[in-house]
Amino acid sequence: MLIDEWARVYDDLEGGRKPPEELRYRDYALALESLEGTPLYERDLAYWRKQLETLPPAPQLPMVQSLSGLTEVRSQHWSIRLNKTEWANLKRKLARERLTASGFLRRPYPKLLRCGIRNQATR
Repeated sequence: MLIDEWARVYDDLEGGRKPPEELRYRDYALALESLEGTPLYERDLAYWRKQLETLPPAPQLPMVQSLSGLTEVRSQHWSIRLNKTEWANLKRKLARERLTASGFLRRPYPKLLRCGIRNQATR
C-alpha cells in the first residue's frame, strides 16, 4: 500500500505536477515537533502503538543459508541499458498504455516480494 501511494505521488511529479514551492520538509518537521506533547499527538501515538500489537510478523524472505552462517556478503547487480531510440520506443509504448516510465520500472519489486513470500509459505 505504501509503495503504491509513493508511486502515485512520484508519477504525478513526472507528469509535470510539482509539490507546492512554499512548503519544505523543514516546515513539516517544525510543525510535527510543535505537536509533541499535545492531546492530539498523545492520542495518535497511543493509536499507532496499539496498531503495532496487531501487525503480522515481517515476511520471511527466502535465503540460500541462514545469516549466522554467512562469512561474507555478496550481491549481484543486474542492469540493462537502452539507447535513445529504444528508450523513446519504450516510452511511446507506455504512453499508449497510459503508463509512466517510473511506474513501469517499479512494478516488478512488489511482485518479486510476493513471490518470495509465497515460496516461503510453501516450504
